[in-house]
Amino acid sequence: MVVMPDRREWWEAVDPARLREDARYRILRRVVEKHGRKQVVELAGVSRVTLWRLLGH
Repeated sequence: MVVMPDRREWWEAVDPARLREDARYRILRRVVEKHGRKQVVELAGVSRVTLWRLLGH
């Protein structure tokens, strides 16, 4: 049996609907820490206020 590697990036294979709320929060927090709020807002297509509320500030 040959297993072919999945060609997608790891984040494309993650189904957020199947994750617990705290896991989704930790992922969002880590992405913001790594890439910054500005880039997350631009790429996610959410407002700064929405991101601020999601992060609980």
